[in-house]
Amino acid sequence: MNKEIPLSLELEFFYKYFEVICDINSDGHELPSASIELGVSPMNLWSFENLNIRQEGFRWTIVDNCRVKNPSWDESWLVIADKDDDPIVVVTNKNNSPVIASYEAGDFSPIAGSFADFLDYIADGQSEWVG
Repeated sequence: MNKEIPLSLELEFFYKYFEVICDINSDGHELPSASIELGVSPMNLWSFENLNIRQEGFRWTIVDNCRVKNPSWDESWLVIADKDDDPIVVVTNKNNSPVIASYEAGDFSPIAGSFADFLDYIADGQSEWVG
């Protein structure tokens, strides 16, 4: 596992035992995430191998082609998915790994009390919490 990415026990288990199969464009190019239909627009769930990419602009910014830590980003937050480019974040230092999201550059709000609940919502096709 990548030392720069803070995984909670729940995320470690998820990424160890479940494979996020990334979408493939018609030209054969593999995308860094898997699209999950949740109504009007899909949610993109990022594979473990591509989590570093999705942290850019949140955990890290790029300055002169170098990755620099964003001092205003909570180090225990990990962007694991997005919907309409709005981040869906797991709080890795709290019990059960709660999930929060920000819509249209607003404040982050809770959307699931645990990562397990988040996965249940996706499995049940519930999308009202996703904006």
